[in-house]
Amino acid sequence: MVILKGFGFNRIVRNNFAKFSSVIFRGYCATATTSEKDLTEILKRNFPKAKNVIVEDISGGCGAMYNVYVESIDLKGLSVVKQHQAVTNALKEQIKSFHGIRIQTRIPET
Repeated sequence: MVILKGFGFNRIVRNNFAKFSSVIFRGYCATATTSEKDLTEILKRNFPKAKNVIVEDISGGCGAMYNVYVESIDLKGLSVVKQHQAVTNALKEQIKSFHGIRIQTRIPET
């Protein structure tokens, strides 16, 4: 028995776990389309001087929600909003399949 939670309702699904496994984790979960590794590589290509790029799937492993951290001199001189827009733009195609994304940026100390 699996209990689905989220969006203000609880449902009990019996048997057929595999049929529902793509919608189970943390209330909302789409089938994984992009991995942490893929997103990290895209960000490293878009921010070639990045000191750190960290991507963490926080949706229970299904690819619906990510924490993204980019530390790069490439962001120097940009406001925080512009820095986040640069990250969002780099992941423009991938974001279409996300439920959400949390972005943190930092400019490394010299």
